Amino acid sequence: MENLFRLVDNDQDFFSRRCIWVNGPVIIGAGPSGLATAACLREQGVPFMVLERADCIASLWQRRTYDRLKLHLPKQFCQLPNLPFPQDFPEYPSKKQFIDYLESYARKFEINPRFNECVQSSRYDETSGLWRVKTVATCGSNRTEFEYICRWLVVATGENAECVMPEIDGLGEFKGDIIHAADYKSGENFKGKKVLVVGCGNSGMELSLDLCNHNASPSMVCRSSVHVLPREIFGISTFELASLIMQWLPLWLVDKLLLIFAWFMLGNIEKYGLKRPSQGPLQMKNTKGKTPVLDIGTLEKIRSGDIKVVPGIKRLSTNSVELVNGENHYVDAVVLATGYRSNVPSWLQEGEFFSKNGFPKSPFPNGWKGNSGLYAVGFTRRGLSGASSDAMKIAQDIGELPNLPFPQDFPEYPSKKQFIDYLESYARKFEINPRFNECVQSSRYDETSGLWRVKTVATCGSNRTEFEYICRWLVVATGENAECVMPEIDGLGEFKGDIIHAADYKSGENFKGKKVLVVGCGNSGMELSLDLCNHNASPSMVCRSSVHVLPREIFGISTFELASLIMQWLPLWLVDKLLLIFAWFMLGNIEKYGLKRPSQGPLQMKNTKGKTPVLDIGTLEKIRSGDIKVVPGIKRLSTNSVELVNGENHYVDAVVLATGYRSNVPSWLQEGEFFSKNGFPKSPFPNGWKGNSGLYAVGFTRRGLSGASSDAMKIAQDIGEVWKKETKQKKQRTTACHRRCISQF
Repeated sequence: MENLFRLVDNDQDFFSRRCIWVNGPVIIGAGPSGLATAACLREQGVPFMVLERADCIASLWQRRTYDRLKLHLPKQFCQLPNLPFPQDFPEYPSKKQFIDYLESYARKFEINPRFNECVQSSRYDETSGLWRVKTVATCGSNRTEFEYICRWLVVATGENAECVMPEIDGLGEFKGDIIHAADYKSGENFKGKKVLVVGCGNSGMELSLDLCNHNASPSMVCRSSVHVLPREIFGISTFELASLIMQWLPLWLVDKLLLIFAWFMLGNIEKYGLKRPSQGPLQMKNTKGKTPVLDIGTLEKIRSGDIKVVPGIKRLSTNSVELVNGENHYVDAVVLATGYRSNVPSWLQEGEFFSKNGFPKSPFPNGWKGNSGLYAVGFTRRGLSGASSDAMKIAQDIGELPNLPFPQDFPEYPSKKQFIDYLESYARKFEINPRFNECVQSSRYDETSGLWRVKTVATCGSNRTEFEYICRWLVVATGENAECVMPEIDGLGEFKGDIIHAADYKSGENFKGKKVLVVGCGNSGMELSLDLCNHNASPSMVCRSSVHVLPREIFGISTFELASLIMQWLPLWLVDKLLLIFAWFMLGNIEKYGLKRPSQGPLQMKNTKGKTPVLDIGTLEKIRSGDIKVVPGIKRLSTNSVELVNGENHYVDAVVLATGYRSNVPSWLQEGEFFSKNGFPKSPFPNGWKGNSGLYAVGFTRRGLSGASSDAMKIAQDIGEVWKKETKQKKQRTTACHRRCISQF
């Protein structure tokens, strides 16, 4: 890095600070947004550093919130990625419970921020292509300057970094107490006093209620319009209900429904001085970032007169306030519930991604990623769920950046050829040069040397050469589909027509005009049946057990993506229920065509049995039309026909066995602790990637390529950490007879 840093301008300033190279992103802020991003990066195996100006995590919650505060939304909408709230927590956790949750979150993911370190400036250096983050760390009276050099910068300071102090005429003349809501803890100190609360948002409403409950006399300033909604409708969180019905109804109609519910449950609030805006509550949140108030009891106190609603302030004097309507009120104290704002413009030297108000210029959902490795989390104006969504996107993006995303011109669902081209370019980019035509005969761990011994046979034409590889770590990447599963079917040897496994099937062109029996109704069986049908063959698909068929997309979103998204808030069983409801609406009742659904939900079944639901790409349409027949299990095959378990007989020209694949690990790995007899790790996901003695497994999660990628990053991170810790290699003495030994250190 020495030569790189010589290119950076302002070298004098560079060397006057203690400079630290960060081999990963620097995250500014250790609030919920920063913690969520750090945890997601940890899961991706990406190192990071978190800088926090305060002396604790979530300083807004710990230092600048009032005692009675509770989450305004149910806990399932406020949990951070990969850690739900404890089951014994109430629906709306208290401030203390939420802080306890965040502390346990930081411990679980080993997030250790550098506290008391305030960022002075951050800028992207075009010459080096890196970010330079200058900070001042304080410890008592000592101040130390640092400069962090990193490739990625994650801004996680959020929407509420600093207090908004309003300009009120005469504010300096007022002799009573003036505090911002950030410094308010309890109404206990205001007992018997007349308190002017400036602001009628969620904080203003709740502080007024707290003051009232402590026998103060609050007057709440409401100078503009405000939406007040019930916290729950029919026992369901208003936010949860709105999110649910927005899947089917447009935003404006959801707003109308919310206002109708609010009118029935809360009555006409305008007669109490709370005028509603012309825009609906959700539309207003989207366009202006103004959150509707969720009532937790304040309206009842307003109706009773215990809390007064007053219009805007004209000016303050020594001990009174003059309102814009000409009224004068005696006041003992003023609480400014005037909100917060982003402080990003004060330290980030960048003008393309962030606007002057400290928010990303691009609206949700595109405001999480800028240029040159700049990211933003927690600026969606969608609370903790929005921050969690940003965090997962950022971690996924950074995790992919050192690797290789698909080309932008590839379609949403790349073809076989495109995927192979992608893999070829992947191997070229990272200079991966496998030793081809080399078959592993056995692998075992040698207790004496503490090394793995891998015996192979390499073939080149008629030549066969034996090798033995000696290594510290062994990564099993043969995956779930190493060899074909050939079913035992009575009479299979008597059948005179073609019999092939799906592994050898290329196209339905060779089966034109033939009657083909496809054995299996998974994704392969369904797609092969469709391909045969499209090539004018007559396929019959054997479906001897139950199967889940889902649409490939729901509302234009990948079914898998939608399921992953809603699983952030809803339990697995409920996501399964929703997927089946969508499937019923979009695909109809498939059981009448012979495709019986399992009793377990599709995701639950995938988790427990590894059975992937079928994503329909057009096969069901052919089944409905009768072009593809669904038949029950096979009793036996004969020379040119099949007898089914229901007694029917069908003439058959060919049989295609879409009966799946299995792991071949037990045939060559001499190990019994980590892998089970079926060739899969004994520990379930997400713990099945690491065994003992340097043994690893990748691609056995039953979660496709995303699961394999997750395993790969964890393994690389784990081996890398061991490699760094060891400065000297032990000299190992190995012996092998009649084989060429290769030491791969």
